[in-house]
Formats: sequence, structure tokens, C-alpha cells
Amino acid sequence: MSSPPNIPLVKLQDGTEISVLGFGTGTAWYKPDRFSAFNPDMVKMAKDAITVGYRHLDTAEGYGTETELGQAIKESDVPREELFVTTKLAQTISEGKIEDIPVGLENCLKRMQLDYVDLLCLHSPYTTKDNIYDEAAVAETWKLFESLQRSGKARTIGISNFRQVHVENLLKTAEIKPVVNQIQFNPYIQGAPQYAKWLQSHGIAVQSWMSLAPITWLKGKHLEATLEELSAKYEVSKSTILIRWQLDQKIIVLNTTKKVERMKEFFAAVDLKLSEEDRDKITKVGQEAHLRIPVGNLFDGGDYSPY
Repeated sequence: MSSPPNIPLVKLQDGTEISVLGFGTGTAWYKPDRFSAFNPDMVKMAKDAITVGYRHLDTAEGYGTETELGQAIKESDVPREELFVTTKLAQTISEGKIEDIPVGLENCLKRMQLDYVDLLCLHSPYTTKDNIYDEAAVAETWKLFESLQRSGKARTIGISNFRQVHVENLLKTAEIKPVVNQIQFNPYIQGAPQYAKWLQSHGIAVQSWMSLAPITWLKGKHLEATLEELSAKYEVSKSTILIRWQLDQKIIVLNTTKKVERMKEFFAAVDLKLSEEDRDKITKVGQEAHLRIPVGNLFDGGDYSPY
């Protein structure tokens, strides 16, 4: 897979290469009712993202954006083999049965007008209708994910929103190790830097979502002054600072936006060099209090529990 020259590629533990910056279609584009009307604005933004240089594109059946992303891919001038497309399954399981997973992926592919995805993630470790963690159910689910990788419908497979205990349990029975864990990751989530190191030590790459929460959902909290200071010092935006802080920890960063100009701020992080002192300051100040965006069905132990 090729990538624009300014966005580095990293190699996952199975040899798959992925851009360190990805364009996400959740959050800003998320549909509360995923079966709601087709959104042409989402198609245009995804096409713009591809045009300005994104090759790593992220969606999920739960976002309701697979159809729009697929249309954007179809209308873009970039060959399919140059794109890295991720989708995630959860609703297929919670609204049906675990054995529906292969059909669930087929439906994802139909919506995106694709023959395969580059990465298929299990969106949550709660694979029961009542969103209760069941170790045996996750193991059964993962077996089907492994079969989908072997079929070629998913080039590689990963997980999302798994805490350490969930990963440890999965690894007891997994024949194919997940290549990534997508987690809510930013300076405000206590334990996130340590958890990322633990995952990486087990060969599991970390992808972040809600990575810019300190300047969006959690704007004005205790890290604000530090980000203002560093933004002025390095003459870049606060989003650029936050993304670089993650890249320095070997995090694969997913971001979304409704403004093309913001993408330039995201890309600028690739060339930014933060001093070790400033990087550590962001971590220290951010970790003084634990702040998590509540998504109860994706994270147990309380929305505000550390990893």
C-alpha cells in the first residue's frame, strides 16, 4: 500500500502497513440512527480527505457512515489497493447472534461497495444483547473474525475498546492475535500511556479515538493553559500539539472533522518535533485528573474508570 510522502507508514505485527494518521467517520459524522438518510456532505468530506492525502479511512456499522464512505471511495481517483479501509462490527452481534458475524461483514462490504476491508475490528468486548462482558462469547466471536481473515474478506483483524483484562482473556484462546486495539486515548485518560505501552509490548498497536477531546469535548479544562503555551511556542495549533504527543508514543491517530483546513493542522504533526520536556509536561498535567467521554456501551467499570 502506498501513502502520501508526508504521512509515514508503520508495520503491524503481521506485516500489514498502515498510515499513522487516519480519517475517521465517527464523532462529527456519527448518525444516532444509523439507518437514517444518506448524507452527501459526508461523501464530499471523505472525498476531500482522500484528495488532500488521507489513505487510511475508518468507519463502523454503528456509525451509519459506511455507505457514504464507500461512495466517496468509488468517486475518488485513488485506486482501491492504495487505501486502507477499516470497519467495525458490534450491532450485528448485539441485535442478532454471534453466528451472524459473517453476514454482518457481507452487509458492511455491500454498503461500502467493496470486496474486502483491510482491517475488521470487534467494536466492543460486550458481545451479548445486554452489553455484559462474557469471556466465552468474546472467544467465540473472535473465532469467526479469524475465519473472516482466512477467507480474505478482512485482510487483518483487531479490537476496539478492550481493557487490559479483556485482552489478556482473548489471548488465552486466540489463534490470530489482534493487530490493533482502538481506544479512547488522550492526555486526560489516566493510565492510557501505560496501557498503550503494555499493548505494544504484546505486539498490539494502539489506535486512538477522541484524541482531540482536550480541545473539543473537554475544552477549557486543566490542560488548556499548557496547550496554549506550547501552541504559541511551536507556532502550531493545539490539535497539532496533541497529535504529535500521541505520535511520539507510537499511537496511530484517528481524527475526524467537517473542515478541510483542519486536516492541514493534523498533517503538520508529522513534521513537528516536541522536546521531551514538553511532551512529559503534557502527560503530567493531563494525568492530574481522569476525564473520559462517556460511551457506556463501549467501556465497562464506569465511564470514568481508568484502564
